[in-house]
Amino acid sequence: MGRRWDWNPLMDQDAADLYERLRITLDRADSGRVKIADEIEYVLTEGYAYALNLELRPQRIEKRIVKLVTEGETDSDELRKLARQKLDTDRELVSLREILARLQEHCDELKADGRVAMPERELARPAEPPDST
Repeated sequence: MGRRWDWNPLMDQDAADLYERLRITLDRADSGRVKIADEIEYVLTEGYAYALNLELRPQRIEKRIVKLVTEGETDSDELRKLARQKLDTDRELVSLREILARLQEHCDELKADGRVAMPERELARPAEPPDST
């Protein structure tokens, strides 16, 4: 059915659950079984929030790598582990962005067709409160 992405085996359960929801939603959208944009938007929001958090991880890893190198720890196990974590995170970000972009395309198409649960409309002017006099 849908494409499988390689998840990080050390990923926490919350992230693994999010990826599963993203995969299921994308598979459903690809097969035309998603009928309204709202079905995609919730998982998209979660995915974008996770991506923002994930984008900070390489910066933290790089800071630690720089610290180790400046301290002369150029042949340490920790340095190799950090380099692997940086590569894994970069790969995960690329894959996650691909998933989110495809879901966003589906969502945009549904919105363009007016297929939303609560269509945008002009808000009615609130009724004036009754005159207290």
